[in-house]
Amino acid sequence: MPPSPFAPAADAMPYPSGVPRVAGHRRAMEDEYFKRMEGFSNRFVRATHGLASGRAYARQWVTDPFHAAFRFWEYPFCAFHLERWRRAAPRLGCAPRVLDAGCGFTFFPPFLMASGWDVSCCDIDAQWGRAYAEAGCAGVRFGAMDIQALSWEADAFDAVVCVSVAEHLPRPDRAVAEIFRVLRPGGIMCLTFDFGVDGLCGLSPAAAVALVDDAAALFGAALPDAVEDLRRIHVAREDFLTTDWLRLHCPKALPWRLSPRQWIGALLRGRWPRAPFHSLSVCCVSLEKPPCAS
Repeated sequence: MPPSPFAPAADAMPYPSGVPRVAGHRRAMEDEYFKRMEGFSNRFVRATHGLASGRAYARQWVTDPFHAAFRFWEYPFCAFHLERWRRAAPRLGCAPRVLDAGCGFTFFPPFLMASGWDVSCCDIDAQWGRAYAEAGCAGVRFGAMDIQALSWEADAFDAVVCVSVAEHLPRPDRAVAEIFRVLRPGGIMCLTFDFGVDGLCGLSPAAAVALVDDAAALFGAALPDAVEDLRRIHVAREDFLTTDWLRLHCPKALPWRLSPRQWIGALLRGRWPRAPFHSLSVCCVSLEKPPCAS
């Protein structure tokens, strides 16, 4: 199989497991791989923003997922680790199979398809399957299901990515266990999730540590750097990529918006409308299933 035009160069900037640093994000924005992925995302947004599916996703989340919150780190992180795994894996007779678990409607599945992957997606919301069909992504297979109870058989995929879904689940450990089950031995999981820096919103740092530890134990590995990041972020917040940093340096990336009804309600109460704000960061981990696992 010829190399993908979207694959990172051998000397591309690495995306380490853990909580991203501000310095790493700044370097990434100058990397050619980041720019190619951003360009692909921009073209996808332009092609779909007028479609009913694109408008529906914008109402539920954002128009441009790549530039929302921490996704401009999460998507390159996942793609970088998938390509590094593919280069190191024994030669495959066909395109490697990847599952985007909790996919929503984003550029990422067609980006992976363009990069030479055999792509399947799943989301609990069936409308996103129709959205990919409307967008002309015929090669992207979709299944409507809860990622805590995947319908695929064991060892079905070479790789699974799960981008900013775990923090919304009542039992994210069950989702990780399901990902482990559907991965073939030697396959790779890329998992990213938001957490509350101050513990007041979403997963607390302690819950994030527990999730990382449990995932690492299941995969028979250890992620000491990621755990250390999660334990240090409250004392070295300025070093890490957080929504506090985004509010100062890249406010358009903050995903929280007020609806027209919320704007009117605030004005009727004599208050200037303000979008909600939560102090968040993101943790990204990459783990490979042991070759002898079943």
